[in-house]
Amino acid sequence: MNVHPVYRQLVALGKPQLAIRSSSALIHRRLHSRAGISTSFRVSDHLAQRPSPAPSRTISLSSPEPNSRKRGPLEVSAFEEILAFVALGVGFWMYKTYDSMGEWPEEVRNDLRAAVKAKQKEDWRTAASYFERAYNTAVTLPDQAASFGVDSAIKISAIALSLADVLESAGDLSRAYSIYGAAFAELIHNLPSLSESNTALEADQQRRAMRIAVKMAELGEHILHLQALGRPPEGADYGPTDEAEVKEKFDWALTEALRLRRTSVQLPEMGKKENDTLNLPAWVKKVDLTSVMTRVGEYYLRKGEI
Repeated sequence: MNVHPVYRQLVALGKPQLAIRSSSALIHRRLHSRAGISTSFRVSDHLAQRPSPAPSRTISLSSPEPNSRKRGPLEVSAFEEILAFVALGVGFWMYKTYDSMGEWPEEVRNDLRAAVKAKQKEDWRTAASYFERAYNTAVTLPDQAASFGVDSAIKISAIALSLADVLESAGDLSRAYSIYGAAFAELIHNLPSLSESNTALEADQQRRAMRIAVKMAELGEHILHLQALGRPPEGADYGPTDEAEVKEKFDWALTEALRLRRTSVQLPEMGKKENDTLNLPAWVKKVDLTSVMTRVGEYYLRKGEI
């Protein structure tokens, strides 16, 4: 038996039991230390062999991103601002349309409102049906001056021109020509010749009739051209009968433009209010005598008469 030198001395001194106890304690400590190391290795190996749990993934619908800034209660996004502006614009347009329609007689107001709304959507057929009903109602009212005011002829012609304009947009050229003709006839009916005593309202009425005459002549020329090509528009019976009818309208417009230019009557801005409400085309809103005479001159130049 191998005995540690320290314990040999204890034996030599006659203390063998103490040597045995000390030796046993040392052996016990060593075994305990080795057992601890072994156990530690086994636990470590066991932990290394166990698969790590999958990281949990949580999705929060309410938590903002780390770099995002919380919006205050009064802050809005750019998209929300755009939506707000669009809503305000549509609301203002609807308010303006409904408010301005109060200038029209109750008998035609709802039809005109529906017609303008359909025209804004480029629903030409629907717009034409409402404008036509409003026009038929207007011309059959027993007292047009009481319903429309002193400028009743101008206002009723505005409804007719609105109807003809949407018919043109729908491609119904012949019916548009017919409606222009009806508006022209209503305007010049019982209208006195221009003189020093003519009122501004009469001059205004004459000027609109003059511009309609040019429009009829140009549209009539176009319809006759399509007929010559073998492609007459739908409802050709409503169009001009021949070239002489086109020339007659150009001649009338030129004569009246020259007479209106010589008069001392001050020319007001034509029918601004109903133009704004019905959204009439630009050629109705502004009539320049020089431009009218230029249009007539271009026609005569095409025909070789200048």
